[in-house]
Amino acid sequence: MLDELDFALIAQLQENARKPVTQLARELKRPTATVRERLSRLEDCGVVQGYTAALDVAKIGFPIKALVHISTSGQAVDPDGFLHGLGQIPEVASADLLTGDFEAVVTVHVRDIEHLSRILYKDLREVPEVTGTTTSVVLLGRQWKIPR
Repeated sequence: MLDELDFALIAQLQENARKPVTQLARELKRPTATVRERLSRLEDCGVVQGYTAALDVAKIGFPIKALVHISTSGQAVDPDGFLHGLGQIPEVASADLLTGDFEAVVTVHVRDIEHLSRILYKDLREVPEVTGTTTSVVLLGRQWKIPR
């Protein structure tokens, strides 16, 4: 079970995962050894799974973000194989299996509408079991941190 210090440490890491442990300890008003131990525990139990760079994909040439809901043949898909197939498309940033009317939703980042069309009409159709898509282009989005 996570406590207030764990959540405060997670919030600090979400703001800037490159902060040294000594700076985290100073900002959290806790001993460095305590913060180092907590961070190690969060890593060991899989809460903190790694440290990555947050990118502005528009600035590297992919200004359009789309959510693509995927329909399948109606038969149960092999989840690992299906997600693996979706992950082979370089523009796919994330994929989630769903309940409801669609089997999955993928988030893609593309250069332009022509690029999106290629993903929809070629790349996704090559993934076994994909029979259709419904696509929404994101106009404005935000990401929030974990709840406390």
